[in-house]
Amino acid sequence: MLRSRRFFVPFLLTILFASVACGSTARRAGTLPSAHPDEVQISVGGLGPDEETVVTVQQPQTAQALYTAAAALPVMPKDQACTLQAGIQYQLTFREGGTTVATAVADKGGCGTVTFGTEDMRLANAAFWKLLDQTVVDNAPPVHPDRLDIASFVSPDQPPTLTSVLSAVTAQRLYDALRALPPLPQNQGCSLIAGPSYELAFYVGNKVMRATADRSGCGTAMLLGGNVIAILAAGGTRQADAAFWQLLEQALSSAPATKALPDQAGLKIMPALSDKTTSAQVVNITSPDLLRELYDTVYALPPRQANFSCTPTSGTVYGLTFLKGSITLLTAIIDEGACGTVTFYGSNGNNTNVVRLTTPAFEALLHQAEHS
Repeated sequence: MLRSRRFFVPFLLTILFASVACGSTARRAGTLPSAHPDEVQISVGGLGPDEETVVTVQQPQTAQALYTAAAALPVMPKDQACTLQAGIQYQLTFREGGTTVATAVADKGGCGTVTFGTEDMRLANAAFWKLLDQTVVDNAPPVHPDRLDIASFVSPDQPPTLTSVLSAVTAQRLYDALRALPPLPQNQGCSLIAGPSYELAFYVGNKVMRATADRSGCGTAMLLGGNVIAILAAGGTRQADAAFWQLLEQALSSAPATKALPDQAGLKIMPALSDKTTSAQVVNITSPDLLRELYDTVYALPPRQANFSCTPTSGTVYGLTFLKGSITLLTAIIDEGACGTVTFYGSNGNNTNVVRLTTPAFEALLHQAEHS
């Protein structure tokens, strides 16, 4: 069943970075036991209900190093201002001789904290996060994708194509190559040359690990989600090399490419600012016929000409998102108050600079979806 939370619209979403007082009540450093844990269990999650991974580290030296690093963290200052930004969470259980000696919650969101019990909140630093992430990555079980879907976005004004790679060997090679890519250097100067981009979905049983690859600019790749361990190992944006691009091309040529057709869609409706009686809502489009007709029609809309002009008014804004499995094919923002413009956003949430105009037929389909 489709979850409405999947349908976020870059133009409409506002990430909350409001400051709150994370330490508004007095925090005191609890007295941690003088323990010598020989094992630590780490439950990693926070990216979604299906994305929790449990890693058990049965190496006394590693368990002790992590415990010592956490215990040495400074107490969270009183009235510390933190953001509301969510992040990866870790549940740590330290054991000695099979007996639990301490538990802690490490939260990368907000200020980035480690909390022992209920009152002992510590402010984590970069060295601690690096040690924790490396411990998780080094002790995580290997990932073996059994197949791969690749959506190719060659031109932003045309539907992407989909290549389904059923070879586990090919999927594994591409996944391993992505994991091995070096991080993109900071302050890297990149060209403005545009190129195709790709959305990749690696399948491990019924789980999906998403990734992107973009030949524009510096030529980058990145693991996005579906496996929190993979994200930690990837370390953000990677610098793709010739060997990676060659493996990607081989994967694309190993199976036929077909027009990518959505199997899910969501519509977010934001009422006009002047409408004080209607609330925003999200509608899941469940009719396959309506879904297909909307998708085909949005790409057939007439482009906005360079000399187009109108007087903007206050009107309803729609965010229409099409997906194929876990891959976002297109997000279109329809602004009735801007004379019916339809702006295309790519799978990465960036404005593609493709702007079209609504037609009566498309508006009728949109309203049909709104009331479905």
